[in-house]
Amino acid sequence: MVDRYESWLANEVDRRWERTQSENEIENEES
Repeated sequence: MVDRYESWLANEVDRRWERTQSENEIENEES
C-alpha cells in the first residue's frame, strides 16, 4: 500500500512539475 501511494505521489509531482515547466516556457516566450 505504501509503495502504491509513493508511486502515485511521484506521478502527481511529475505531472505538476511538467505543467510548471511548460508554463515557464510560455512566459519566457511572451516576455
